[in-house]
Amino acid sequence: MTEPASPTPPAGATDRICPWCSAANPSDATTCHACGAALVEQQPGEDIPGVTVVDPGAVAAAAQADAKMLIRPTSRDVAVETFLDEISDGKL
Repeated sequence: MTEPASPTPPAGATDRICPWCSAANPSDATTCHACGAALVEQQPGEDIPGVTVVDPGAVAAAAQADAKMLIRPTSRDVAVETFLDEISDGKL
């Protein structure tokens, strides 16, 4: 079983900064010692979706979820529609 991440950086050079939590990490680290995020190589000015910019995939997924919620009728809508149908059919 692995131990939980330590709040203090490990011994050694600390020149890799985590894009998620800003913790200093050794230059050879592949994951952040504090939060466990993957430490990716980033060129100056390069964006990391979800870290330095909004992830377009997440935006599209949220928009699709919103659209589904907007077209889903509520139980009140169904009841009103049924009521109006019954009135127009002369059942009420």
